[in-house]
Amino acid sequence: MADFKTADICGASPNLNGVLEKMDSLKNSLSSSLTVDPSALASTLSSKVGELSSSLSGMIPELPSAPDVSLQAELTALSNINLSLPSGLLEYRSKLDSITNQFGDSLTNSGFSLDDLVSQVAPLNIPSVGGLTDAVSGAVSSLTGGVSGAVSDLTGGLSGAVSDLTGGLSGGGSSVDLCSVVPNFKLPDGATEAAEAAAETLMADAPGVAEKVAEVTANPEVANVQADLKKVVDAVSNGTAYSKASTTVEIKSKDVAQTPIKVAKVKDNLTSREETNDAGETVTIRERPRTVDTTVAKYFDKPVDETMYTYAQWTALPKGGTFSGGKYYTNLKGQWDIRHKDSSSVSSSLPSHMIAPTEMKDGSFFNSVRYKGYYIVDRFTDTNIQVFRPVNIIYVKAILKDKLKKDGAPGSAGGAVTITNYTLNRGTKDVDNYIVVPNKEQYAYIQIKFEQGTVYNANFKDETRESLTT
Repeated sequence: MADFKTADICGASPNLNGVLEKMDSLKNSLSSSLTVDPSALASTLSSKVGELSSSLSGMIPELPSAPDVSLQAELTALSNINLSLPSGLLEYRSKLDSITNQFGDSLTNSGFSLDDLVSQVAPLNIPSVGGLTDAVSGAVSSLTGGVSGAVSDLTGGLSGAVSDLTGGLSGGGSSVDLCSVVPNFKLPDGATEAAEAAAETLMADAPGVAEKVAEVTANPEVANVQADLKKVVDAVSNGTAYSKASTTVEIKSKDVAQTPIKVAKVKDNLTSREETNDAGETVTIRERPRTVDTTVAKYFDKPVDETMYTYAQWTALPKGGTFSGGKYYTNLKGQWDIRHKDSSSVSSSLPSHMIAPTEMKDGSFFNSVRYKGYYIVDRFTDTNIQVFRPVNIIYVKAILKDKLKKDGAPGSAGGAVTITNYTLNRGTKDVDNYIVVPNKEQYAYIQIKFEQGTVYNANFKDETRESLTT
């Protein structure tokens, strides 16, 4: 780097030297004025700082105040030139030359053609001057035939040709949207290369479109559920959800003295009263709810999930031949052999939850072996086609064993038959619910689709006010 303090050295800057000298002078003034009165020091420093500020300002060039030259603005001005006047033609040519000098090379380097842009937004259409030439030639030729006739022809020909020429001149007034055709090139003041800028933001010149408020349509199923739930809430609030008991139940207990005491359970659970028992003691009598109004509390077992069980009777599956077949027989029988307690080959190494019958949480037992979506049994009985917490049976279908192909796949039978004469025997626990199918030995697969409840109600199907009132 050049030593700027050395006189006449190459690369030295007088302006920078002046700033450095002012800084050194300010430092020397501070160093030599440590014992000077503060007011005098302030005056000296103010002068030195002003000189340094002036030197720094002198190094900064003045920012240009001229705006950028816009290609879009220049072509707009070009398209607005009146070409019907002779001066307009000269102005058009001069303006086009200026635009070419300023933006021609930059447009070409960016893949644009200035000629193409001008032809779209500011075309100059000049008709052929052949008519004018022909008129002059004709007039000169006829001059030899007669001066007066030639002059007349020359005047008429020139007038028509000039009229055609003037009328054929056109420019400006283009119907093309200039801002959508011409790229947004700008030439900064003092620059020699124009650069393309992002498109300018357009301002709306039309009122905004009003947004239509979305219309919400209530789901009729949800509305029905809400209405039913409201009935339940209202019934509980006004005390009509429960019916009165029809009989009185005696409850016997003993007091501290171990004397038998008879307590009567009365009919109305919404009221209480006091009575004197056989021992002469006053007791309060209240009723226990005995029945549920099913027209109100019909969601006792809801919500429900649709579930499908597919039972397979492996003894009804085809065993196959020497070379093929018997795939499902082999797989399902193999699982039953090692996982069912009735099999002589049951595995002792498997955990208890994989061995059937499997005990459920409520103490009931699931009798089949569950494997890859199938519930495997050796033979269909009235107590091994089970369903878990059934609220409603949707359908029972079966596949006849005589329709199966050699591999025993359910799809090989060509379709299932629907069983309508089945019976659902409900129990008191989760899986003590059995589908009883007549002539069940003729089927290889039985499929049950049903609604499974979340809270089990053993009396859901046959529940009546009479059966619950005891």
